Amino acid sequence: MKEKGSAIYFSLVILTTIMGVILMINLVLISQLKANKEEEYSMIAYYAAESGIEEALMTVQNGITLEGGLHFEISDFAGTIDIAGGEEATYSVIITTGTKAGESGNPYCDAPYCCIRSEGEYKGVKRAIEIER
Repeated sequence: MKEKGSAIYFSLVILTTIMGVILMINLVLISQLKANKEEEYSMIAYYAAESGIEEALMTVQNGITLEGGLHFEISDFAGTIDIAGGEEATYSVIITTGTKAGESGNPYCDAPYCCIRSEGEYKGVKRAIEIER
């Protein structure tokens, strides 16, 4: 008569163990899905920043005139890129120019002609690219 309740007890222990394992697997899978989504957002932000660099290179090549030899005007601008589904990624670009380090007013720019920094953003994820020309 003492063994009648043991089957219910063992069933509850096994059921609890199975539910615990399933819960742990779900937590791991959800964190992996979230990381994959943020990686996707990061790539889109990076490519938005790259688009800003390309536009800046066109601006430097076609629109900024030399003043007294090697100095350009300091210029900055922003833009958006349409993503499928009506989403938009944004970028902002700063073009800092000068002849050598410190002369441009930007201590991070030691390029002989200009530094271009572009920051892309998509759904709160930001990536930046910096080039010297």
